[in-house]
Amino acid sequence: MALLAAVRLAMTFRYFVWSILIGGHFLAASANSSDRLILRNLDIITDRTVTALDEDGLTLDASRTGGSNHITWDEVERGKVALDQARFNALLADLGPPLYRIRQRLKIGDYLAASEPAEQLYERFAVRKSQTAYLVCQAAMWSRVASGRREAAVEPYLRCYEMLRFRAASGGSLPGSRRLKADPATAISPELAPVWFEAAAAKAALQPVQQVIRDLAQPRPVGAYVYYATLALAAGETAEVERILPLIQGANDADAWQALIRAQREATSDSHGPSVEQLRLQRDALPPLCRPTALLVLGLADVQSMNEKICRDGLLSLLELPAIYGTEQPELAAAGLYHAAMTLDKLKDAKGAAAVRRELATRYSGTHFGATRR
Repeated sequence: MALLAAVRLAMTFRYFVWSILIGGHFLAASANSSDRLILRNLDIITDRTVTALDEDGLTLDASRTGGSNHITWDEVERGKVALDQARFNALLADLGPPLYRIRQRLKIGDYLAASEPAEQLYERFAVRKSQTAYLVCQAAMWSRVASGRREAAVEPYLRCYEMLRFRAASGGSLPGSRRLKADPATAISPELAPVWFEAAAAKAALQPVQQVIRDLAQPRPVGAYVYYATLALAAGETAEVERILPLIQGANDADAWQALIRAQREATSDSHGPSVEQLRLQRDALPPLCRPTALLVLGLADVQSMNEKICRDGLLSLLELPAIYGTEQPELAAAGLYHAAMTLDKLKDAKGAAAVRRELATRYSGTHFGATRR
C-alpha cells in the first residue's frame, strides 16, 4: 500500500510540474501573440507578432493573409505591440500621416501637393535604401521638378537611381502609373536634362550632389559626373568643371557627353573655340539622350553670331526643341522658344517674336522661361 501511495504521489507531482510548464508555455504564447494592428483599410491583424520596427515599417513573425510579413507606416491606423510600444507610437505619429499623403498624391499624379510631405521626410530617408525611402525620394524629385526646382531635383534623382540599380526598391511598386525614366547604363534621365538655368540654384545643388556621388557604389555611372559638371558650369565654378571632366570617360557615350559639356561651356561664355564645331560635326551621331541638349547648345552658340545666315541656323535649332521634344523636354522646349524670340527681336522680326512668345506663354507657362518671358 505504501508503495502504491508513493507511486500515486510521484504521478501527482509530475502532473503538477507538467501543468505549470504547459500553462507557462500558453501564457508566453498568449503574451507574444497579443499584438493588435488596425490598418487604414480597416483590416485588423491579431494573429501575428511584430518582431521588428524601424522607419521602413513593421516586420511580422509570418506573412499576413494575402500579403507579406512587412507593413509600412502609411498602412497603419493604430495598434498595440509588445515589442516597443513607445517607439511604435513615435514612428507612427511622425511617419504615418506624411507617408500616407505622399502615397495618395503620387497615386493621382499631384506632384506639387506631394512636395510638403516629401520634404518633411526627405532628410530622414535620403540615406536609407528601401521601398519607403524610394517612395520619399521619388516624390521629392518629381515635386521639385514640378515646382521648377530642377537643380535641387538631381540629388533625390541620383538616390532613386541607385536604389533601383541595386534593387533595393521596385519602381513598379510605386503608387500611380508614372514610372521614372532613366538610362540604366549612364544614369541620365530624359526627365532631367543636364542643362541648368539658375546659377544660384545650381551652386546650392553642388554640395548635395557631390555627397550623393561619394555614396554611389562603384562603378559610378557617367551621368552622375555629367550632372555635377553641368551644375558646376551653370554655377560658374569652372575649376570644378575642369576637375570633373576627366572622370567622364570610358564606355556608355562618355565621349559624347564630354564634347557636349565643353561646347556648352563655350556657348555660355561667348568664347569662340573648337568645341562647338566638334559638337556640330558629331550631331548626327550623338546618342538620343544627348540630342535635345545639343540642339540647345548649338542654337545658343549660333544665334550669337553677327552673320545672319548662321544666326538663322541657330534659330532653327532652337525652334526644333519644341517641335521635337515639346512633351518630353518642356524646360528645354521653353528655353528654345525664349531664346528664339530674343533672336527674332535681333533680326527685327516683331511678328515672329510675338508668335513665339504666345506659344511660350500658352504651352510652357509652368517652366522657368515660361515664368520669366519678356
